[in-house]
Amino acid sequence: MSTERDYQRIAQAIEYINKNFTQQPSLAEIAAQVHLSPAHFQRLFSQWAGTSPKKFLQYTSLAYAKQVLQHSSQNAILEATYATGLSSSSRLHDLFIQIEGMSPAEYQQGGKQLTIKHWVYETPFGAAFIASTAKGICALSFDSSTLALQQLQTQFPNADFQQIQEIKQQQALAIFIQNEANLPQLKLHLKASEFQLKVWESLLKIPQGALCS
Repeated sequence: MSTERDYQRIAQAIEYINKNFTQQPSLAEIAAQVHLSPAHFQRLFSQWAGTSPKKFLQYTSLAYAKQVLQHSSQNAILEATYATGLSSSSRLHDLFIQIEGMSPAEYQQGGKQLTIKHWVYETPFGAAFIASTAKGICALSFDSSTLALQQLQTQFPNADFQQIQEIKQQQALAIFIQNEANLPQLKLHLKASEFQLKVWESLLKIPQGALCS
């Protein structure tokens, strides 16, 4: 009974945040909606949602800000700031840096000054489209090369795309070999939030074949 009640409280809190994030409600205000003390609510929310109420509010605000920034308005950053209820553009800047690892302007530019090299390689599973940046592999797809390229161009509309082979792409083909001991150390251009990168970092520390709880 307690578990069901806790679940309903967190579901209600999440719904409240999703509907009122533009007001940037405080922890106490959200906790009051489910009739809990801020400290108790903080612990319960983190237990059920896997992140704190503050982080969840930040992720929700960021997702909406990114939608606003996708419009090419000259004042998009200012619009995104006030649309998400943030008090200043510096707070929006800090939010992007903290979670996305880039500024709002860099996100809005859609890959400007980013070079993406791509090529199609034969693999045991058919033709594979592999793309890379200076940071590492950014795409590997078994879709048609035309479709795979279109998807990348949609994601990075202002990037410089070059149809050219490079060593990082060829190293990526090693994932198809059977002898795992001979796999090279591949570098990936990870497109994720700070939180997701931390999760991946923790997972990579687990020895191959081992389990961790």
